[in-house]
Amino acid sequence: MTLMTADGETNLAVNDSVRLVRFPRCWESSIGKPEFADSVALVRRCVGNVYRVDGFDKWGQVEINVYEDGTQAPNYCYHTLWLESEDLRKVTP
Repeated sequence: MTLMTADGETNLAVNDSVRLVRFPRCWESSIGKPEFADSVALVRRCVGNVYRVDGFDKWGQVEINVYEDGTQAPNYCYHTLWLESEDLRKVTP
């Protein structure tokens, strides 16, 4: 799937590695709201980390799955984050 990432137009596929390069703009409206405090803290822990792409939705958002500490989770049993591709950078081996 071709998406606009932090590096410009990039092809991303399931199992590619991406780095969350900044706190997502779509989460900014949740900062300071008590009901979203845990989620905001989790997303902040994820910034700067590298993740495996687990999927895409029909709008092109990228799915990653993480543990509470912000590290990669092996499956969908933990926290699923849907991220805008503009906040990601593809990591090549």
